[in-house]
Amino acid sequence: MLEQTDKKTLWKSRIQDYRSSNEQVADWCNRHGVTSGELWYWMKKLKKESAEHLENTHPKPNWVSLHVKPSVPQDRTALVVVIGAARLEVPQGVDQKLLADVVTVLRRLC
Repeated sequence: MLEQTDKKTLWKSRIQDYRSSNEQVADWCNRHGVTSGELWYWMKKLKKESAEHLENTHPKPNWVSLHVKPSVPQDRTALVVVIGAARLEVPQGVDQKLLADVVTVLRRLC
């Protein structure tokens, strides 16, 4: 009987073979003597374990509140900066260090 780590290794290889084969599930399973249920079970199991591993190895971002008192009226946008999904409307006279810090954080997150 195969140990759990050996089964994982075997099924990782099988799944890779299935995906690269471009065959229908039933055809691939018949050719390899496994059921479609086994294939789907292992694809789901290994995908979940992979996602959990990534979640545990990459720390979640810490969010902080940022309160900025505008130095110029808010209707005087001088520049629009788009980084990923974030859009910043930067007024004239904004503190350059503050803007640089915000852009740095957004680059990491977006």
